[in-house]
Amino acid sequence: MARQLVEGLVAELYRSESDRRVALPGRMQRAHGDNRFAVTLLIKRDRDAEHAGGGVLVGTMIDLDQSRLLDARELLAVRIPRAIGCKLESIGTVRRQVSHLRQPEWRKGGSRLPDVRHFIYGPSAMPSIRSKMRRRDVLKALTGFAVTTPNVLRAQQRPRQRLVAMAFGGASDPDAKARIEAVQDGMKRLGWVEGPDLRYDYFFAGNNAQQAREISQQLLATSPDVILSSGTVPTAALHDATATVPIVFVNVTDPVAGGFVASLSRPGGNITGFTPFQYPIAGKWLELLREITPAVSRVALLGDPLNHNFRGFWAEFEMSASKVGVRAIQAPVSDAAEVERNIRAMAVEPNGGLIVTAAQFSLIHRELIINLAEQLKLPAVYWSRFFPRSGGLASYGPDGNELHRQSASYLDRILRGEKPENLPVQEAIKFETVLNLKTAHLLNLTMPLQMLARADEVIE
Repeated sequence: MARQLVEGLVAELYRSESDRRVALPGRMQRAHGDNRFAVTLLIKRDRDAEHAGGGVLVGTMIDLDQSRLLDARELLAVRIPRAIGCKLESIGTVRRQVSHLRQPEWRKGGSRLPDVRHFIYGPSAMPSIRSKMRRRDVLKALTGFAVTTPNVLRAQQRPRQRLVAMAFGGASDPDAKARIEAVQDGMKRLGWVEGPDLRYDYFFAGNNAQQAREISQQLLATSPDVILSSGTVPTAALHDATATVPIVFVNVTDPVAGGFVASLSRPGGNITGFTPFQYPIAGKWLELLREITPAVSRVALLGDPLNHNFRGFWAEFEMSASKVGVRAIQAPVSDAAEVERNIRAMAVEPNGGLIVTAAQFSLIHRELIINLAEQLKLPAVYWSRFFPRSGGLASYGPDGNELHRQSASYLDRILRGEKPENLPVQEAIKFETVLNLKTAHLLNLTMPLQMLARADEVIE
């Protein structure tokens, strides 16, 4: 019964999202005398949590049936935002608001404990156990305390600083800086400005699965409120590392096949986000390549065999190629040697072409892919705009910066208390075509005027 009353008191005092309960070690100090019902609040400075604006609120109670203090295993501790306990000068306010509380001396080894205040209901405020105190009187006293105290605490409470951790495939990603700025811009539009109330931490996986697993542990050690994960590699590592910290992914194709969510409409776990592609886009890539070079008759689809999206892209690409009489060639690549071997194989015969799918290999080896395609006069279509901006021929895909900006909407909703499991995975709605005329001239290709007029960006 006593434990239930304590739980009720603490729950009423702080109905917050940070209600993690932890066991408190050590023995409790016995109250003076055994003929009083006691409610103890220890509100103390927690130096380890001060950087996050935290304190510890501890509630204890005497067991009315056995006239004893609850032991350490029954002690409740609740992590709370910075509040009255971190400002000792506000203790007097509580004393004035709750007149029947008094402040005895707490001693340990003859000296007063620093930064601690101990309040109890004394005999003058509560009847003794010997007078057959009714439990309804106890509950009434607790209810009055629970109603009075939160108003004082909330009036002086300052919102704690929230932490958004961002994980990217690699710092060398040409668009990484722009995507970070896009997220921050989206957050600003929703009222979140970096400063006392919000902090960002950044982690880069180097486009390497092992490194991604290592940085995921480093990231989680910072205790973020929510994580933004850009790309499949960091998302997979974080998915394996935590089932509780909320994660919003961006640029993960087919998160259901990847095992990250149960379904797009009902993610069902701690992960949700924004997916850039549906597999039919592979047919669009082929269509763009044939519009640039109508004579193409053999096209290789480069992809990572370990990435679940390669199978989906291949199925759509093979079907689309068969409809237009193009020979589809599957080109699985995982390292530089395989990239070079597959690209050179396409140059042995005329009228060959390349399509580079979305995966980490394309980021790691982008210079090799672009340089070989130019050297061997192979037209190639890519999945992101930063390839033609780096010298590639053409790209068709979603606006990556806009997707990251949109992800701020989910970061905001999670920071305000919503759960990822209730936020459906969103699909990209804006796609863009980027053409590089300089590269087309080097490959002796002429871009159709209609295509140039339709393109979202033309690099000259």
